[in-house]
Amino acid sequence: MRKIILLLVLILFQSCWICPDKHKIEFDNDEKTFTVLSDGFFIESIKMTEFIQKEGYIETIDSNSIKIASTGKLQQKINLKSLTKNYSIVGINLKKMLEKKNIAFEVCVINPDLKVDDENANSLIYFVTDNTSKGKTVQESNGCK
Repeated sequence: MRKIILLLVLILFQSCWICPDKHKIEFDNDEKTFTVLSDGFFIESIKMTEFIQKEGYIETIDSNSIKIASTGKLQQKINLKSLTKNYSIVGINLKKMLEKKNIAFEVCVINPDLKVDDENANSLIYFVTDNTSKGKTVQESNGCK
């Protein structure tokens, strides 16, 4: 019985060390810019999908989506209105997407100095905006701290 309790205590303490850190980005809805607020992290990719607001949930329109992915030097700040050659776009026209009423975002941030198998090397940050959203908002990934 003692061995089982000891094992459970060890697992409990281990789970505190396994939990990945939270990472933050700032989204300026007026300027359509993303800025990574976590030191050493850069934007690897952004997935944008139009959605329809339902009662208590959202329904994504998968045919109206864009994937922006890194093809060169990673950046901490990205302006969606004027992307550099370091990022490629796949999907519908970006300018038309930015005019949509409701957009769901999935932003992947990465720290290139950490090993790929390190749980803190990257994070996904999910959030939604609508046409009434104004100004800057800070979004964060799931994790601890």
